[in-house]
Amino acid sequence: MIELQDIKKSFGEKRILNGLGLRVREGETYVILGPSGVGKSVTLKIIIGLLQADSGVVSIDGRRLSAAHDVMDNRPGEFGYLFQSGALINWLNVYDNLALPLRHARVAENEIARRVKEKLAMVELDGVEKMMPDELSGGMKKRVSLARTIVTEPRIVLYDEPTTGLDPIVSDKINRLIVSIQSRIRATSVVVTHDMHNAMTVADRIGLIDEGRIIAEGTPEEMMNSTDERIRGFIFATTLKATS
Repeated sequence: MIELQDIKKSFGEKRILNGLGLRVREGETYVILGPSGVGKSVTLKIIIGLLQADSGVVSIDGRRLSAAHDVMDNRPGEFGYLFQSGALINWLNVYDNLALPLRHARVAENEIARRVKEKLAMVELDGVEKMMPDELSGGMKKRVSLARTIVTEPRIVLYDEPTTGLDPIVSDKINRLIVSIQSRIRATSVVVTHDMHNAMTVADRIGLIDEGRIIAEGTPEEMMNSTDERIRGFIFATTLKATS
């Protein structure tokens, strides 16, 4: 469904991606795992077209796009994107935050009402339609953002650090919701995270990124049992930090 070939990206003198390649199969959840600053979010933005690669090939569902493809190259409703910040619009209530992309796509109001109600139920937030973003807790904001991400019923869902800034209990709820939503909508999903628990909970496959490329790849079990020192070093360091 998603293929990146030899993607390179620099910002000024700083090389972020250095020949990155990956393939994401239709219907799977692929996690890009790695420490901060190694290009995880940059990769996500190149997939959707929010950033342009300097060189390389991006392919979406067999359509070969240039490295400099634009977000408008994607079909309407093809992507859902969960921003790290949530990116709710503060002056719109929950209903209108979810309705906005549907109204942009000229969906009928009765269908908008049905989808908003359905997607809020999927993230366990029935009855919050009239609440404003500043009335929501951090975890509720993330769940509303998740509902808005899937309200267009996208074929591909991209998650940018979905548990960052959340306490462990709320993070576990978000992980559970991601797995539950995936089982219901059957989208192809890419999650970028530095959170080992997040990765191991939601992933079908994990790619470890370092020095601008995917250096190791496997199922959660394969990654946990790997003897590769690069993988073990990251897992051990992350686990130690989480328990200290």
